[in-house]
Amino acid sequence: EIERQQSALATAAQPSTVPGAPAALSASTPTGPAQLYSMGKSMLDRSSYPSARAAFGELLAQYPADDLAGAAQYGIARSFDLEGQAAAADSAYARVVEKYPKSVLAPSALYKRAMAARQANQPANAKALFQRILDNYPHSPEAASVPDRLKKP
Repeated sequence: EIERQQSALATAAQPSTVPGAPAALSASTPTGPAQLYSMGKSMLDRSSYPSARAAFGELLAQYPADDLAGAAQYGIARSFDLEGQAAAADSAYARVVEKYPKSVLAPSALYKRAMAARQANQPANAKALFQRILDNYPHSPEAASVPDRLKKP
């Protein structure tokens, strides 16, 4: 009787397959924010930018208030940046600061935007972004280099 109950429990615990239905998620499929972030970071490190954005985007969709959400948004921005998509990168970096201003990566996102503005020959925009770093993140590592950046044309 015990063996029959164990067999019945084991059978009930197995996922059922329905023809035409999507396969059940395996135990190794990332489902939590840390797993999704790790997957996105790994894809970013491998220069698989669309896949990285997909993983980071999934984290943001499922866990928008998680501590890793700001880092995921920064990962999306970085993927666009590394791909050479300056406008998309700038928008994504701006979202880091707008949606996750307390993220440790917010000053870095502002700095990336300021440097891109400087490179695009937009000195007024660059200066305003550098000033935001000083005003909002005065103790960040990025703030330490801002005075030198403000002196340069």
